[in-house]
Amino acid sequence: HELRTKPLRDFTVEDLRIMLGQQVALNHLVWPALDRLRLDSPLEDDDYPVDLLVSVLRVDPAFWERSPDYDLKLHRLAEGARERFELAPEVRELIESFNRDHSARRVALKARLASGTPDDWWSWPIQQRT
Repeated sequence: HELRTKPLRDFTVEDLRIMLGQQVALNHLVWPALDRLRLDSPLEDDDYPVDLLVSVLRVDPAFWERSPDYDLKLHRLAEGARERFELAPEVRELIESFNRDHSARRVALKARLASGTPDDWWSWPIQQRT
C-alpha cells in the first residue's frame, strides 16, 4: 500500500514493475514505464530494465485497445529491444505475442476509423439541457 501514496515522480523502475504487475492505475503508469524503456541511450544488456518490459507486455490487452498511441509506442520499443539486446526466450515470446495482438488491434482500429461509426466515449454526443 506504500506505493499507492508515493508520488509518481519518485517511482523507481521496480516500483513501476510492481504496480503494473498488479494492473493498478495503468492510465498513469504505462507512459512513465514506456519512458524508462526508451532505447535512445547507450545501455548495455545488463542495464536494460527487462523486468519492466515484461510487466508492460503483460498489461491487460483491453488497455492497449483503448490506448492505440501507447500500443504503437510499446510495439516499437519491444521490437527495438528484441533487435538490440540478448533477451531470454520467454521474453522474446512475450514480444512476439504482443506483436501478433498489436497487428490485430491495428487492423481493428483502422476498420473502426474507416467505418465512421462513433463508438468511443469521447465521440458520444453531449446532451443539451432544455
